[in-house]
Amino acid sequence: MNRLAPLLLCVLIDAAAACPFCGPVAEPLATRRARSATVAVGETLGPPAAAADGRRRQQFQILSVFPATGSGLEPVAPDRLPVRATVTADFSGTALLFETIADSWQARTADELLIGYCLTAPPPTDRPTATAVRLAWFARWLEHPSAAIAADAYAEFAVAPFAAVRDAAKAFEADRLAGWLADPAIDQQRRGFYGLAAGLVARQQTGPAAARCRQAVTAAVSAPAVSDFRAGYDGLLAGLLVARGEQAVPVIEALGLLAPNASPVDQRHLLQALRFCWEEPADTLPQPAVVALTQRLLASPNLAREAVIDLARYQAWDACSEVVSLWPTGDDDPLIRPAIAGYLQACPTAEARQALTQLRTTDAAAVEAAIKAARLPLPAAG
Repeated sequence: MNRLAPLLLCVLIDAAAACPFCGPVAEPLATRRARSATVAVGETLGPPAAAADGRRRQQFQILSVFPATGSGLEPVAPDRLPVRATVTADFSGTALLFETIADSWQARTADELLIGYCLTAPPPTDRPTATAVRLAWFARWLEHPSAAIAADAYAEFAVAPFAAVRDAAKAFEADRLAGWLADPAIDQQRRGFYGLAAGLVARQQTGPAAARCRQAVTAAVSAPAVSDFRAGYDGLLAGLLVARGEQAVPVIEALGLLAPNASPVDQRHLLQALRFCWEEPADTLPQPAVVALTQRLLASPNLAREAVIDLARYQAWDACSEVVSLWPTGDDDPLIRPAIAGYLQACPTAEARQALTQLRTTDAAAVEAAIKAARLPLPAAG
C-alpha cells in the first residue's frame, strides 16, 4: 500500500477536474439541456403549491419545444395538456422547462434573451479541442447585462478543466478583464476567475494586452482588503503566479503573505494558489519553488498543519527537521501532530525514522495516538 495514502485523503483539490477557484455554481444550461429528454418553453397557469414530497410544483402550458438539432423552436399542438414542474421560487410568466426523466419536469423563469441563449449555446463535448472552442463562445457572454446569462457563462468556465480554459484564453479581451478586476461591484468569486484569466492573457500574449493584464492582476492582488474575508483572492493570486511566474514571489513577499502574523484567510488563499501551481508548473512556478514557498508557511501557526500535509503530498522530505520542530505546538493544536506523524511515516529517510524514535522516547502514547489519527481522514484543511 502507498505509504502516503493516509495523507492523500486530505488532498483538497484536483486541479485537472475543474476550476479550483470558482466556487460552487449551478449546472450550466447547455449541460442541463443535453441530459434532458425534452426542453420546452412554457407559461405559468397558476401559483405553485407544496406537493406531498415537500417540493413546490407549478402548472405550465407548453408553448414550444427545443429541436433535437438546430436553433428554431418547434410549436406544439394548442390542446397539449399542461405539465406540473418543480420550482425553486415563485414566479409567473415565461419559463424554461426541462424533462430530465419521463413526466419529471423542472422549471426556471426565462425571457426571450435567455431562451435564445440556451437555444444557441454549443452542447457539451468530451473532446479537449472542441471544449476550448465552445468556451470561447461563452467568453462573449461573461458579465452580460442579463444576470442569468452572465451566471451561466461563468458556470461553463467554472466546471471546465483548466487546460480547456487555458486553450480558450485567446477569447478573453484584455481591456474587459482589466475593467472587471478594477470594478468593486463585480462578484468577488468571479473576480478571482478573471484574475486567473488575466494571468493567462499576460502569459500567452505580448505587447499592450499582456502588459495591461499583468498590471491589472498585480493591482488587484495588492489592493487593500475591505474585509477579513476576500472571496476569490486565491484566484487573483493564481493569476499573479500565471502572469509573472517566479517574478511573482517578490510581490507576494512584499504583501507580507509569507509572514507568520499574516492574515490566516489570505494565507489559505495563497496555499490554495500554490496547490494549483503544483498541478500546473508549466504555467506557473516550477515545483521546487512551490515546495520552498509552502515550507515557509510552516512558520505560520494557522497554516502549519496544512503546509505539512502539502509537503508530504509533494514528497518534500528535505523539510523533515522543520516538520519535526512543530511537534511541541501540538499542545495548542491537536490536529498538527497527526499531520506530523503522517509525514514522518511517509518519509523514507533515516532522519524521519530517527525522529519518530526520539518522539516515542519523549511521549510514546502521544506518538501512537497521532499515528492512529493520521490513518483517518482529517477535518478539511484550508
